[in-house]
Amino acid sequence: MSPLSSNVQIVLKRYLEAYDPCMYLFNDSPGKPVTEQEVRYLFRDAVRTAGILKPCTLHTLRHSYATHLLEMGENILRIRDLLGHANIKTTMIYLHLASLPEGGKAFSPLDRLFPTGIQKSAE
Repeated sequence: MSPLSSNVQIVLKRYLEAYDPCMYLFNDSPGKPVTEQEVRYLFRDAVRTAGILKPCTLHTLRHSYATHLLEMGENILRIRDLLGHANIKTTMIYLHLASLPEGGKAFSPLDRLFPTGIQKSAE
């Protein structure tokens, strides 16, 4: 589970208007969902294109997401809930973390990627 960035909401709205998917948000071929294998392939291709040399997997995205939330001040208990961990100790080990600042409401790191937001450029 992940909060949906308001910037991503705008892009998704444009996508829905342009492609009008019927059954699945993202299709591999008409009427069929994107497969796990296709997502892994696209991810590997994006890593290669970005010139990232360190080993990366889709699980790396999960770890990075949680790490960015922590760096932006999100509460460890909220991160535990977002990651679906039953025990806070699992979250602490997973994130290799010692102390956390107080956090606010759940947010998407993508909300902070563009300081002015996509909304302004869409108007």
